Amino acid sequence: MNVMHAQSTMVRSANVSPCGQYLWSFSRTWDGRPRLLVVMFNPPTADHATDDPTILQLCAIASHNGFGGIVVVHGIPLCSRYLGDAIEMTRHAITGRKKDARMLQQNLEVIAAEVRRSGAVLIAWGALARKCPEWFEQVLDTIRSSLPDCATLYCVEKTATGYPMHPMAKGIKSVPKTAALQVW
Repeated sequence: MNVMHAQSTMVRSANVSPCGQYLWSFSRTWDGRPRLLVVMFNPPTADHATDDPTILQLCAIASHNGFGGIVVVHGIPLCSRYLGDAIEMTRHAITGRKKDARMLQQNLEVIAAEVRRSGAVLIAWGALARKCPEWFEQVLDTIRSSLPDCATLYCVEKTATGYPMHPMAKGIKSVPKTAALQVW
């Protein structure tokens, strides 16, 4: 189901599964410049009509770096306020739960399609990916194999353990709204 919502000069859209449990992608567009594809861990509380702090931060970072919008996909598409549910989804898929495996495979296809359309990809799933490293290696492999020759793979920074930093990282290395994208 594709849903669009325009408020002031921001155009918002989301591609959600018919059951509402999976968010395949969503976008925010504010001008005609190219959009930045962002690959994160799992869906935020934002939807087709509402922004959350993470999305507002991503919009600021993208605009600061010369983009006119963002398209966001997630390594794990499950909509849940509990990160443990998303992590369990990857474990269930590995151990043979067919529905989870099917949804994750469908999600990889969405990621690959969005990457092929993109001129720039920001990976930003944060250190949480260490809880399901095999899955996020597969996500990164999908991104790399789908990346057009003219496209660039970015992060805002790396975590101490080498993961692409989440835009809302806290502590010693918080990410400013004016963060420059770094080549991954």
